[in-house]
Amino acid sequence: TGVTWLMNKFPNSYENVKDIFMINENTGIVCGTNGFILKTIDRGNSWYEINSGFSDQFFSVNFFDENNGVLVSKEDSYILKSKIFITNDGGESWNKIDSIDKMFFCCAEKLNSKIILGGKVGFLAEINRQFQYNQTTKYQVPLNAYIKGMKFFNENTGYLVTDTGHIYKSINKGNIWNKISESPENLSIVSFDFINELTGFVIGKNENSVNLIYRTTNLGNNWILDSVNINNSISQLNFLNEQTGYLTTQNGFYKTENSGLNWTLKNSSSFVTRELKFTSLDTGYCIKGTSLMKTINGGLNWHTLLQQPSGIFLMSFLNSLTGYLFFDNFNNRYLFKTTNGGINWSYESFYDRVEYVSDFYFVNETTGYILSDKVYKLENSGETITPIHLTQNFRINDLYFYNEKLGFFFNHTYGELRAPVLLKTYIDGNVSVENNS
Repeated sequence: TGVTWLMNKFPNSYENVKDIFMINENTGIVCGTNGFILKTIDRGNSWYEINSGFSDQFFSVNFFDENNGVLVSKEDSYILKSKIFITNDGGESWNKIDSIDKMFFCCAEKLNSKIILGGKVGFLAEINRQFQYNQTTKYQVPLNAYIKGMKFFNENTGYLVTDTGHIYKSINKGNIWNKISESPENLSIVSFDFINELTGFVIGKNENSVNLIYRTTNLGNNWILDSVNINNSISQLNFLNEQTGYLTTQNGFYKTENSGLNWTLKNSSSFVTRELKFTSLDTGYCIKGTSLMKTINGGLNWHTLLQQPSGIFLMSFLNSLTGYLFFDNFNNRYLFKTTNGGINWSYESFYDRVEYVSDFYFVNETTGYILSDKVYKLENSGETITPIHLTQNFRINDLYFYNEKLGFFFNHTYGELRAPVLLKTYIDGNVSVENNS
């Protein structure tokens, strides 16, 4: 159970170890650079080297059973090409079955009866027990683009838009994404929203850094430029229903009540918000500086619920009454909950092991997720916090949940991990399908 640890040394070798997999209690395989493979049959007390016959950089290894396994490699440090190797004698000998250009497979994880290969560019792939390799995997997602937003209308049908202006649609819970259209004028997308399965909006900047809003009524086949003139940066677009929507800008926020045909500035430049959330036509919440504010008349007037001298607020409201507030004063991180529309707040938890929080979201009154250096799941209204295991240390900074069962984690900006990533979770909050783009 990890109470006592013993150091077991590998044979003298200067190769970099990349992965280790224990086939059973006694037998394990280690792989590394320059075709480096070791095997143990005595719980790691001793290791012997296997001559693979290859000089590849082996990155990950996994086994279906005691005999049949899969190994993935990258050809060298400069060429983006991966190879797939298989064994049917417990790792004593290996054979190459495929070589894939423009792909870097860096992990091999078992999922049910298949081994899923994770790549940093393009897609995942899968291999079954018969070593049938599916390169056109059902987990394919957009290539080389960061996801700027996502919207589902039911558990099967959803849309996402990338920073390159491409719009994709899924009809099977996000397992397959097909490109359906492109946004106009090569916009650098900031945000998007669909109000039904045909009508949607994209906002962003064109090549001259001009803010533009486009509307489509035929799934992106044609786009109509909205006439609203917004000089300041737009940060957020969301619709409460098919008629009512909100734009958050550095000049205040705009509201439409006729499906985006007209937009009206509701507050002056003195009302600069970082986050805006309406839970009904009348009730809304926003973060202004280090204050949490509320309106009960559609945004005409706002009053302060909470105010701190410094720090960062993040909010997640389930409805007009129940919501969570995350406060980070750069030294400590706290979670608060309200069940009466912000009149009273109960202290829920203090997170000393979470370094920072980039976003968080509650899917119901007791269960939520925090994005930090890891993805954490919150249960019991935040009293229990558990890191979610990912096959790689992905840098995730955004999330979208359609309901309690179906959710997605993704990154929309450049960070430590340069390649875009889309992760899917279904039913139990464990990341069950990982899609890398």
